[in-house]
Amino acid sequence: MTHPSKDKAGAPSESLQGMAAGVTEAAHPTFASTARRPSGSQRLSPEVQSMLGSKLRNMYGKLIDEPIPAPLVELLQRLEAQQARDTQAEETAP
Repeated sequence: MTHPSKDKAGAPSESLQGMAAGVTEAAHPTFASTARRPSGSQRLSPEVQSMLGSKLRNMYGKLIDEPIPAPLVELLQRLEAQQARDTQAEETAP
């Protein structure tokens, strides 16, 4: 049996990756464009940015391999089914 968050080859599923991207975009759609540094502040050096990126990937990269709890998978499936029914009803409505 394949894991709900992985495809048959064991790689993270595209839908899981898509969900993660969608959550980030939905939670902070304009964050990058509206974030401002205080005047006089300095940018992080490329070395510090690289180190931070590496540390964050090490800390959070393993989460993609964690199993999605079965109740959450079931909830997502029910929501997707309801969304499909709603879309179909809208398309067939006069």
